[in-house]
Amino acid sequence: MTMTTVSGEQAEQVSSSWSVGVEAMTKVYPGGRRALDGVELAVKPGTFVVLLGPSGCGKTTLLRCIAGLERISAGRVLIGGDEVTHREPGDRGVAMVFQNYALYPTKTVLENIEYPLRMAKVPRQARRQRAREMTELLRLGPVMGSRPAQLSGGQRQRVGIGRALVREPDVLLMDEPLSNIDAELRGELRAEIRRLQRRSSTTTFYVTHDQAEALALADRLVVMRDGRIEQDGPPEQVYQEPATRFVASFLGGMNMLDLTGSQAVLPAQLRATLAEDRLGWLGVRPEDLRVVARPEEATGAELVLHGTVEGNELLGRERLMHFRTQGDQRARVRIHADQTVPAQITVVANSADLHLFDTAGRRLSGTLPLSSGSR
Repeated sequence: MTMTTVSGEQAEQVSSSWSVGVEAMTKVYPGGRRALDGVELAVKPGTFVVLLGPSGCGKTTLLRCIAGLERISAGRVLIGGDEVTHREPGDRGVAMVFQNYALYPTKTVLENIEYPLRMAKVPRQARRQRAREMTELLRLGPVMGSRPAQLSGGQRQRVGIGRALVREPDVLLMDEPLSNIDAELRGELRAEIRRLQRRSSTTTFYVTHDQAEALALADRLVVMRDGRIEQDGPPEQVYQEPATRFVASFLGGMNMLDLTGSQAVLPAQLRATLAEDRLGWLGVRPEDLRVVARPEEATGAELVLHGTVEGNELLGRERLMHFRTQGDQRARVRIHADQTVPAQITVVANSADLHLFDTAGRRLSGTLPLSSGSR
């Protein structure tokens, strides 16, 4: 996949068309720990960008560097075509929503939302009107006179979002804002955040480690690992065409079967069409495997695995069944919750659902040249 970036003289020519530009951003902490390593991003106005990755990958550091809460070691930050690398946070046109709400306990809902406008010296009548409009937009009207201690977790987070949005920022930065919310309410607030972002068209960066959240919210998904961008693109594309073994495993939990050992499962015809020394891993998602009861049901499938069931997890209407293949590799398959879990299973997959990665973990492009007789 080609990642959109700007650098050097090109930034001066195109920066006005980008809401946020990050050029060769590097962040090294005292002691030598490199939190960001040459990160490049160019984001168009109104885009909802989700930064996804495991703990310690650099996603929150990137957010804080854009906000100006962290000083970068090298590189540049541009917002609305202006370089803001050395500007203070309050002079960047950004607003941030934190994980822990950060509300003033002695102020009411209305006063909390109004406070940024008060600090910006917006006239009292104008700021009060904007704050009231925001409380209504966030469905906080009935509790606008309450203090944070009297609110639910979801209501407190809505106040935090309202306090950020009332400033009408150029860029909204959200650092795992729903991580302290229970699962049922998270889904509701997720939809609320997306609705508000579409209505305001505010360029938004949203940090999460939750894959479902990332796929539900993103216009653009940026998967990070060890301070670098592993893959960047529309969420559908990142999910369907993972660029690396890491992305495939992290996003959706793809099964990874080792092709380098003597027990490799790769069909002989496919091995013959590719340089064998490049083949590292074959990936297939649990939902793309199908359990078959009789050998004839495997006809037409390009991948056939026989295995021993080692356990299963109930996931509501589905079960995630764990099994070990005859080649001593572990994999998982999704089945209906009511389906009988046998001791021995055979699973199959078609070529369209298989993903190949080289020994370095990079995706091997092209379609899989398999036929029904290639097993």
